[in-house]
Amino acid sequence: MFSSEHPLNYIERNRNFLKTRHYIRYDDTDFQRLDMTHNVLQEYREECGDSMCVIFYTDRHADDAYIVPVHILDKIFTPDNFWPEVGENADRDRRRWRLKIEGDRLIVVRKAGSGMPAAHVDLDEFHNNYELLGPECHAWEPFPPKESRVATRPILNRLF
Repeated sequence: MFSSEHPLNYIERNRNFLKTRHYIRYDDTDFQRLDMTHNVLQEYREECGDSMCVIFYTDRHADDAYIVPVHILDKIFTPDNFWPEVGENADRDRRRWRLKIEGDRLIVVRKAGSGMPAAHVDLDEFHNNYELLGPECHAWEPFPPKESRVATRPILNRLF
């Protein structure tokens, strides 16, 4: 719930504007259960090309997010890394990636026993890098001052 004591962060305040150009993923499990749908990503890419970013965040109040240009993620966003769907969910419209962030790395989650090697992308340079959202976003609302952004991820994520 919004209160003046805990105001919403930049992403939350500007979500409706940002989502016109950027794929936004919120997760309330401290980056342990992210998923991205292939069809949604393709729609964004068709509309915005490589100028779009994927935004991952877990806190609606702190300015603490990963803002990643989509082309950086191309090496893990491949059909080989789709989460395997079975039964009624096996249709093409449900192709997606399951992801988690640990220690500033975006990791593709595999089904147990898949035998597939771990795929990941290092995200340290994208933590709180709001400037990657582009000048039109800064013009809409100036980015949070660097000193107000969360400097590092919590120790829990740094243990992996």
